Amino acid sequence: MLKATAEGELDLNNRTRTSDRLTLHHCINVRNLGSGQTMGEVVNLTPQGLMLVSDEAIAGNTIYQVEFVLPQPILSLSHIELGIECLWCRQADTSDRYWSGHQIIDASVEAQAAVRELLRQEFDRAGSQATG
Repeated sequence: MLKATAEGELDLNNRTRTSDRLTLHHCINVRNLGSGQTMGEVVNLTPQGLMLVSDEAIAGNTIYQVEFVLPQPILSLSHIELGIECLWCRQADTSDRYWSGHQIIDASVEAQAAVRELLRQEFDRAGSQATG
């Protein structure tokens, strides 16, 4: 996975996980910009990567240009465009769905900021539910 630089940008040369995964509490669909098809839904997210659940297997060791279709704007963005690499894909144990792990390999400064803000909002929501 990727580490952030001192300036807060993702260091695309570092591949060690530095963040705990955060499970999302609302649905964010991920669309493949190459095909226009929905790839799946984000299950959990870090600044460096994500896990998807999907109806079809996703090819591992493959790079995709995708967008998160946001349920509400974040930092005035209705979607977040990212370059991701699928590292693995497995069939879920109890259904005809698939889990897949992806590393974020390309993101604009705006996309990085939106991912950080999405994580902050989800962290705040999780914290308020735990104390409420």
